[in-house]
Amino acid sequence: MTNKDFTVSVCSITYGHEAFIGKMIEGVLNQECEYPFEFIILDDNSPDQTELVVENIQNRIPNDFRIRYIKNDVNLGVIPNFIKALKQCKGKYILFCEGDDFWNDKKKIQKQVDFLEKEVGYVGCYHNVCVVDAHNHILKASKSSKLYNRDISQEELKKGFTISLSSICFRNVITEFPEEFNKTNLGDKFLCSLLGHHGPVKFLKEIEPSAYRFHSGGVWSEKSALDKEKAYVNSHYWMWQYYQRIGNKDLSDYFFKLILKKGYLSSPFNKRGYTVMDKLEYLSLWLLRRTFRVLRYIFR
Repeated sequence: MTNKDFTVSVCSITYGHEAFIGKMIEGVLNQECEYPFEFIILDDNSPDQTELVVENIQNRIPNDFRIRYIKNDVNLGVIPNFIKALKQCKGKYILFCEGDDFWNDKKKIQKQVDFLEKEVGYVGCYHNVCVVDAHNHILKASKSSKLYNRDISQEELKKGFTISLSSICFRNVITEFPEEFNKTNLGDKFLCSLLGHHGPVKFLKEIEPSAYRFHSGGVWSEKSALDKEKAYVNSHYWMWQYYQRIGNKDLSDYFFKLILKKGYLSSPFNKRGYTVMDKLEYLSLWLLRRTFRVLRYIFR
């Protein structure tokens, strides 16, 4: 079977997931699917035995289905590795699952591709995601509020509405990745924004939730609240830069305003040791500086 024969590309990135990647691979190999699919794993030069785990599984499965395992010679970082993985995908549709997450529904691929084959106006479809711990115990039945488990419009996607990668199946329509994508901290947010230019996304409630793993070694799980805030600001900045570069004023203005808004809502007191007077002085100067920035932006 050649690459052009694949209807679906299943893609995974991994780093240091020796303890979890077997569960992820199991969820893919257990798929009951009529569509031919390739399975690509991009290992960002893991320092543990991830490669050995993959090799052992590969030796136990039929020869007519091979995992395409690629291990980088050097560590590229999450986003460059993510983009490299997406560029490997040759299928008409792409599904994604990071090395420490996993799928539960054996008909996930079949159900999602069936929908997209029929509903050509949608760029993708997704389903619910639960949260589990390092031992596969469910911490939350739904990662997102039920208010977010719904159909997502093109405009919402363009503005960075983020869908969990382990749940989405999308058309392979992105032919090039902007230079700003490489610099962002949140690749899923940037990807969803790019997909929004090709159509809306449908929520499929009948698919069993995939699992997002919350553990101490997780790239996102282990970030502090402050670091997560910085990641959002970073991503909004590069999305602002991207849309400004291509001349999309509405979206560039939208992301610029998000950066300003984040400045209002973030606490300036993230370290201990401030006295009451220190905080009052800092807050007054901070508010004054923010006010002038907003006025300059409004009346420029």
